Order: sequence, then C-alpha cells, then structure tokens
Amino acid sequence: MLTTGRGSIVEAPPPDPPTVVAAPSVMLAVAFRCDHRDALFRALQRVPREFSIVAPLDAESIVAAALPRREREQATLFHLRPDAGAQLASAGPAARLLDEREYGHLDNLPPILRGELREACHYSPIASAFADDRPVSFCYSGWETESHWDVSIDTLEGHRRRGLGTAACVCLIRHFAARGKTAVWGALDSNPASTALAEKLGFTPIDHLLVAYPDHGHNRLI
Repeated sequence: MLTTGRGSIVEAPPPDPPTVVAAPSVMLAVAFRCDHRDALFRALQRVPREFSIVAPLDAESIVAAALPRREREQATLFHLRPDAGAQLASAGPAARLLDEREYGHLDNLPPILRGELREACHYSPIASAFADDRPVSFCYSGWETESHWDVSIDTLEGHRRRGLGTAACVCLIRHFAARGKTAVWGALDSNPASTALAEKLGFTPIDHLLVAYPDHGHNRLI
C-alpha cells in the first residue's frame, strides 16, 4: 500500500510506532502489527468512520475496545501459486483483458462498480466476460506486490451464476501467473459463495483475518 503511493501511515501521537496504513481512494485501513496495543488502539481511533478495517485476528480485542460500534467478522485468506494458476482453463464463457480504448464502455455501470473500475484501471489490467457483446463481469487486482496480487471480482446483477465471474477470474489469474505472481483471495465467513468459488478454482486456505465494517453500514469488502 505504501510503495504504490495509494496508502499512508495513520499518524498517532508520538512516540507511538506506526501500526496502521490507510488508503483513502478505497476507504480501507490495514492494521499490520499489534505488539504495541496502546499505539494500535490510538491509531484505530483515528481511522475515518467510513473506512473498512482489516486486522490480524490477534488484534480483535484491541479493535473491539477501540471501535465498539463497528460490526466485525472473520475472513479466510486463500492463495493460488503461479504454477497452479497457469494450468487453469475456463470451461465456461470466454473472457479477455479489456483494451484501454474499451474503458469508456464502463460508464454505464452502476455507480459504485463504475468508480471501483475507474480507479482500478490506473494500476491493474481488467479482465471481463461478456453478455451480448457487453462487459458484465470484471476481475482486477486490488493490490499487487513483487510476488502476489489480490483478486477483486464483481458481476452485474442479472448475470450471476452463469460462470461469467469464473471466466473473468481465470483470465486474470493466468495473466498474472505468466508473470510469476501468486493470487490471493479473501472470503468473508458470511459469503460462502466466495469461499466456494475460491475452492473451485483450486485456492487453498492459508490464514484468517478480522474485518471491521464502517460505522454507518455493512459495506462488503471481500
């Protein structure tokens, strides 16, 4: 988050060490250490109320104490190594990477998804599956490191459960696998469909995280 320039340290009173990074463009904050409990407590209280927060499970008591009004739940973290990703083949609809000239076709999408993709196209390729020659399912990398990338996927209402999301996802997994990068997938406990799709694609569970939602609602993050 820091190396991309999209994130910054949430400053707490000195001499507290850094414990939280936030990315305003996607309204997300991440707690990356919980060994300094008091420092993390104070930093969490400085995270804007509309941001979602991801933290290690070990930090749950600190998050609960600092932000008692926020709903929380666990998420499972999966990964798929490049050698496995390169072998994936979509048995359903065809999908491909969008050309930059096609980004204008995204203007008719629902506002939230349109905003996500407008942001994403600046730092990630976007894979799409089509219906009636119109892009309706999308997969992009929310974050990317030297060796990993984070899977973000969405399909328009009315086009779900047709294999379109799977096709878009496989397309981008293969794209990054060719570059030697491991795919990372986060699935909330309340979203068994996400877990089922990750397992269907061959992802394996490697860790668990805590997700704290904004004060004003249950905006799904993963």
